[in-house]
Amino acid sequence: MLERLEGVLGVFQKLLATKSTDAHACRLLGVVFTAFDAPEVQAYLTPIFSLCLQRLQSNRAVGKSLVAAWSIFVARYGAPALRAQLEAAQAGLTAMLLTGVWAVHLPNVVGTLPRKTAAIATCRLLSGCPEVAADAASSCALSAGAVYRATNIDHAATNDLPTARFDCSRVRQSPKIGVR
Repeated sequence: MLERLEGVLGVFQKLLATKSTDAHACRLLGVVFTAFDAPEVQAYLTPIFSLCLQRLQSNRAVGKSLVAAWSIFVARYGAPALRAQLEAAQAGLTAMLLTGVWAVHLPNVVGTLPRKTAAIATCRLLSGCPEVAADAASSCALSAGAVYRATNIDHAATNDLPTARFDCSRVRQSPKIGVR
């Protein structure tokens, strides 16, 4: 399957070039991140991220799709790997993208599984990458985005909770602790 990766990445590049298909390119990228281990895609990561960043400059609307794809990247390869890729492209890019793209587009990620993946990836960015957690602006923006995302996941679709919003008035005080 590795011998066909270049062909798949060619399709990714072609899909990413057009505004009407760039969301499909990001979904394809998520599948690539899911299917291949880090050593297998390592040689292609620099051009992949370069193409994604170029597309993001020309079309900001692709941000929600990129957040979904990069969430899979974080889930699969870790938060430090995402930071390393972004910092290799440009020093300080991680903080700029996390506050200006990730936190902004996190609430707009579509689909139950991608939203949950994005929320978990955000938590991993905050907990697994000390450089991100140390940057006050990034960690504050990501925390706010994660809280918003976590409280607005459609739980009715997954039967986790009866309502889609978390209602604090429904939380009962624990009798074991004695909090009133």
